[in-house]
Amino acid sequence: MTSKLKTCAKERLETNIDSPTAHKESSKIKKMAKSKSLAFIMGGFVLFFNVISITLTGYAKDEHGNFAFNIASCVVIGELGKFIISVIGFQKARRSDKNVKFTLEFSNFMKYALPGLFYAICNVGYYLVLKYISATIFQAFNNMKIIAIAIIFRTILTRRLKVIQWIALIFLTLGMVITTPKGSDSDQISDHEGLSEVATRNIMIGFGIMVILSLASSFAGVYNEFLLKKSDDHIFFQNAQLYFWGVQICMIEYMRSTSNEKYFFTGYTPLVWLIIITKICYGQAVSFALKYADNIVKVYANAMACITTSILDYLFFGTPLTIDLMVGSIIVGMSVVIYYSDHNILLKDDAFIFDCNVGKTFTQK
Repeated sequence: MTSKLKTCAKERLETNIDSPTAHKESSKIKKMAKSKSLAFIMGGFVLFFNVISITLTGYAKDEHGNFAFNIASCVVIGELGKFIISVIGFQKARRSDKNVKFTLEFSNFMKYALPGLFYAICNVGYYLVLKYISATIFQAFNNMKIIAIAIIFRTILTRRLKVIQWIALIFLTLGMVITTPKGSDSDQISDHEGLSEVATRNIMIGFGIMVILSLASSFAGVYNEFLLKKSDDHIFFQNAQLYFWGVQICMIEYMRSTSNEKYFFTGYTPLVWLIIITKICYGQAVSFALKYADNIVKVYANAMACITTSILDYLFFGTPLTIDLMVGSIIVGMSVVIYYSDHNILLKDDAFIFDCNVGKTFTQK
């Protein structure tokens, strides 16, 4: 079988070697391969730091699922850490290369306030929505971001997606919905027994908030990608502008939401600092993914992070793997293959794989 495929490939290469479009086609294929390789590398970093962050955050919860530390202050420190790393990275880049590009314009600086504001809305909204719906329903509704990002990605960046890629994203959404942990006996209304109307209203309010959050998060991500790619400025300089606004907005939210019972460093432990460090690294990885790949890479990396975390929980803590998780993981894997594979190969008949001469035989007949 392998020898037949090699022979077939050799025959096609010899046939097309002198074609006027051969070199163009070859360069196009190499460019696509390089782009996909870069996408997988960037996605790998996002996946790695996201898995670590999720796992450590799970460790930090007490037996009731609460955090002993001040969450709002962690967000502020995380944004500040991202800003400091960006400034240091930019200064090092300038020392090594005096021709590093950066644009000192107030109007350009103000553009980064918009994604910073939307990211802040998401940070606040995720805590607000959990007052109305359970964590299980939250995870199910949170999958709306996949399609929302694709739609805004197509609208703002005018990046065309093939129909088969839309199908892949639908499969991804379906796979993530299936992998979402299922509560027992409708845990959403367990605290509202006999008050189904109140429970229904809470679900509707929660759904409405999740729609807003999905759109805000998707717009922030896509608009940030737009800003990163449309300019030739150094990525650390661009990140510094974004995180400057992130620090200001998150600090305002910290002062608004924090009670007198919890001070800035209340409940901080080495584990909490490790969580903050991984969040900082995750934020930088996302920025590089948006600059050199796109939001879809981030979507797939985050989806794979949820599955990878569940597998690690099984390997190290004995958390059982459910049928839903396994089925959903297979669907997500199929989605990755459909989206990133060479679609010309996917659309060929099986004769291309099993016997390259079969097609010729039937054509001759």
